Amino acid sequence: MNFFTNFFTGLFLLIIFVGCSPLEEGENKPANTIIDSDGVNVVLEWTTGGTVTESYQEADLDLYIGTTNSAANAELKSTGYGFEQIEIGSIYADKTYYVMVKYFSGTARADYTIYVQGLSPNGETLTYDGYFLSDDDGLISQVITITKNQDRYSIVD
Repeated sequence: MNFFTNFFTGLFLLIIFVGCSPLEEGENKPANTIIDSDGVNVVLEWTTGGTVTESYQEADLDLYIGTTNSAANAELKSTGYGFEQIEIGSIYADKTYYVMVKYFSGTARADYTIYVQGLSPNGETLTYDGYFLSDDDGLISQVITITKNQDRYSIVD
């Protein structure tokens, strides 16, 4: 009787141990989450149907990231000419960040893609698409939110 008790107790403990072992990195991770200890880079690219140069000439889009859904109060704004990018580094506070795109001006429909890329080598990338019509000058669209929790970046569109 003692043998069977010890055998089944050992078997039970083995099942519990194997069933409760820690997950490997990336295992059972939600599809909308990037785990990266360095942070993420948010990149905005667009096309108007022609070349990259034509896209720049026919539409000007701007990228904003803030802790509220107001581009006017956004803490991070892209600058410069061409495609836009803003980094949310590991030093940033754990909170929700609103990612907004503004059709600053243009003469053509602009189909855009937002890439959220892990900054580590071989970092993961998630993409989100949208568009503006040619008469949407000044229109701002909140595209996604990124909730930072330590090295986890959960994205909701």
